[in-house]
Parts: sequence; structure tokens; C-alpha cells
Amino acid sequence: LAFLIFSALSVGWLLIRQPETLPPPLRRPFRAAPLWAEAAVIGAAVSYGAGAVFGRVFARMGIDPMVSAAGQLSGAALIVAPLALMLEAPWRLALPSGATLGALGALAVVSTGLAYVLYFRILARAGAGNIALVTLLVPVWAALLGALVLGERLGPAAFGGFAMVAAGLWVMQGRGLSLAIGRRRH
Repeated sequence: LAFLIFSALSVGWLLIRQPETLPPPLRRPFRAAPLWAEAAVIGAAVSYGAGAVFGRVFARMGIDPMVSAAGQLSGAALIVAPLALMLEAPWRLALPSGATLGALGALAVVSTGLAYVLYFRILARAGAGNIALVTLLVPVWAALLGALVLGERLGPAAFGGFAMVAAGLWVMQGRGLSLAIGRRRH
């Protein structure tokens, strides 16, 4: 099963990377991204999966979720801070306003810090597989909130993506696979 999923993802990546292989009506919305950008996305996905596995290992070792969250965020900061200083040269920019600093603080504490604490607590209780299922809903909620809060328009591609996420969750929970191979869950 893992081989089939990996194969499907590889074919999908190749189709997106080389849009000329798609039928003409589907070719139009795709533009090939630079290879380094695609590698970064794939690297992020692999790192995210590895993070869930290592988080579960740390939980089994009795390491507190707060320590895991702090370690992951501290490690990321040590990697990103020098890159940000080299590439962005923040000393050349205007000082941010109080509202901007407040928004950054809220993002750091609530959207990142609290989210990681919850993530590692759920990981310790429910396992890496279940936490991975929940994270598949992130793009769905982002799109829905963009539509509800920002008034963005959701096109057919978004609803197709929602259907793909729902189908993926269904298969990953075992229901779709059980039906496909004729087994029933008891």
C-alpha cells in the first residue's frame, strides 16, 4: 500500500512538474516552479512526517510535550535566524509599529507556541498516525477561513481539493481500503 501511495504521489509530482504531459484543459493553471522550490516543499513534508515519528518516540521515552515543543521551536530558530539575517538584512528596514509587533507576538505565542504544545500532547495520547490525519485538514480550514473572513472566492479546484482530502482521510482510516479489498471492519 505504501508503494502505491508513493507511486501516485510521484506521478502527481511529475505531472505538476511537467504540465505539458497533462491534457490541454488541465495544463493552463499549472506553471512549473523552480526545482529548489519543489524540493523545499517535499523536504518540508518529509520533515513534518519525521517530526511526528520522533515526537512519538520522545513521548514513549517520557519526555514532556512542553520540552519537545520547546526543542523543536528552538532548533528551528537556530536554523532560520542566521538565514533571515543574511537574506533579509532587517537592520535596513524601518522599525515595525506597535500593532505589527503585537501581531507578531500573537502569532509566536498562540499560533505557533500553543499549537506546538497541543500538537505534542495529542501526539503523546493519540499517536503519529492520528496527528497526521488531523494535519491534512489544515489547508481545508485555511481555504474556508479565507473565504469566510477575507471574502476570498473558492473555485472548483478548491472543492476538488476538499474532496481529495476527504477521500484521503477515508482511505487512511482504513474504511476505503477495507471496502476496496472486500473486508469489513468489526
